[in-house]
Amino acid sequence: MGREQRRPWKYLLFLLAALALFLNGCSTMEPLRTLDLKSELREADSAHQQGRYNRALQLYTSVLEASGNQQPADLALYRLGILYMDPGNPSADIKTALDYLGRLVKEFPESRYALDARVLTAKLKDLEKLRRTLWVYSEVKPYQYFRYTGSFRQTLKRYSEVLQVGAEKPLSDLALFNLGILYVYSERERDFNRALGYFKRLIKEFPESPRIDEARAWVKTLEIILKLSRIEVEMEKKKKELIE
Repeated sequence: MGREQRRPWKYLLFLLAALALFLNGCSTMEPLRTLDLKSELREADSAHQQGRYNRALQLYTSVLEASGNQQPADLALYRLGILYMDPGNPSADIKTALDYLGRLVKEFPESRYALDARVLTAKLKDLEKLRRTLWVYSEVKPYQYFRYTGSFRQTLKRYSEVLQVGAEKPLSDLALFNLGILYVYSERERDFNRALGYFKRLIKEFPESPRIDEARAWVKTLEIILKLSRIEVEMEKKKKELIE
């Protein structure tokens, strides 16, 4: 009888031991799961750097879904934002990038990536605003494209000589305008900064020129283009720093 009475305690001890093993297994599985997700993130980063954008998207999305509202979901959101702002990505889309970065800031305000997400969000909004401005302005002011004959060097020399000899106003006016156009449309020698300089000089030296309105239009357009270029360079540099 005594042995029969002690048997339930053995079952109880067995259950407690099983429970302890189960709990220990859970505590072990959690860091393993986190390690798996981090490994998946590294694979996604590598795919992004190699230009395998679809694979990177698949992996980042997988990590995001598996993480729920825990880390490294914040990093996955951040990487997805960068992926969609990458100009090399055929599916690049500013709105989608803003959506992911916005989620990061909203859902993980204390994340180490939240501040960078806010900075990038401001840059992206500025970039989108400039692009809309450039598009609208181009639609309002269609340009008469300049087709120059001969080589770039010959054309440049001809108009530069006109300016050097101090020719009459119509010729100097035209020379400045065409030099600006030359640096805009030349395939090998394109230089928006030089073009901007010639258009500004035309506006300053020939305020009564019949080309003044179009010169002002070019100044506005080139300033927008140059600002866009600077922002994109900054963002590309930031993207490389963050991925590396």
